[in-house]
Amino acid sequence: EYSQPKEKVTPSPISALNDDDNRFDITAPQGDFPSSGRRLAWAQWVTRSGSRAASLMARVQVNRIWQQHFGKPLAAIPGDLGHQGEAPMNPELLDWLAAKFIDSGWSVKSLHRLIVSSATYRQSSAMNEKGAKLDADN
Repeated sequence: EYSQPKEKVTPSPISALNDDDNRFDITAPQGDFPSSGRRLAWAQWVTRSGSRAASLMARVQVNRIWQQHFGKPLAAIPGDLGHQGEAPMNPELLDWLAAKFIDSGWSVKSLHRLIVSSATYRQSSAMNEKGAKLDADN
């Protein structure tokens, strides 16, 4: 009950993404800065290059941005790329885009540019016989 606090709870990383090479350390800012440093620590932890947390965060972001452009995500549930969600329809593409996203310094603008300049994005969505024979459900 929030009106009767008991023991103090401290922030910690998501246990499924916790790894020894990516420690979650909170350091309060120096001086009179009115912050605990928790949000900065979280941002640094979840985007640290080479970590499982960064890999998942990048894949989720890419999946959502892909959905914005194409109306359908690469993975069926945009916010769940873990054990409970369905496998992406093109995991290689999702991983490649996520790696490009991280390499660009997490630049959303670069990711949008990469997607909209792709041959896939520039294809027509008009129905044609050849396409219907190759992919009748599309």
